[in-house]
Amino acid sequence: MTPERLHQNIWKYALVLIAKKRIFVAILGAYYLTISGVTPQVIGVILLASYLAGFILEIPSGYASDKLGHKQALVISALLFICSTLLFLFANNIAFLILGGICMSAGIAFHSGTGSAFMHETLRGLKREHEYAQVMGKLSAIGFGVPIILTVLVPFFVSRTRHFLPYQSFGMAFFLALVGHLLH
Repeated sequence: MTPERLHQNIWKYALVLIAKKRIFVAILGAYYLTISGVTPQVIGVILLASYLAGFILEIPSGYASDKLGHKQALVISALLFICSTLLFLFANNIAFLILGGICMSAGIAFHSGTGSAFMHETLRGLKREHEYAQVMGKLSAIGFGVPIILTVLVPFFVSRTRHFLPYQSFGMAFFLALVGHLLH
């Protein structure tokens, strides 16, 4: 791979980190309660299914990442995050919420460990391996900073009629990250 294409992996991974933060998770429980039939007990079942899926998929996703390649595993992660966002966005019953939670946990499992390995390989290809800590620090700051700013702004953009905005925003961010990965 050419140095130009390897260098592009850095900004693409920054997009993935921004979109991966899922700032709407903090209000997801409240959103669940807007769906007919959802009670606190049902939220517990949704969370159980989500965490169980993440637990079960953690090791197989790492194996898949090693076999398919880190970039492909990140694309799978992005696709799973997009699916989870769409399922949450269009959820009108408990089954969609459970599937959304499972897709989100699966996306996290496919990203876990893969992102840092992907960046390490990228920097090694650029002969900048010694800058790993510095680059990852900057990427982490971007990955946390932008979602924090969005978290502060969400109350000003979301009203009773536009409560889907956080989901749409993160769906779009993941779509852009996915397109960026697929183009190169």
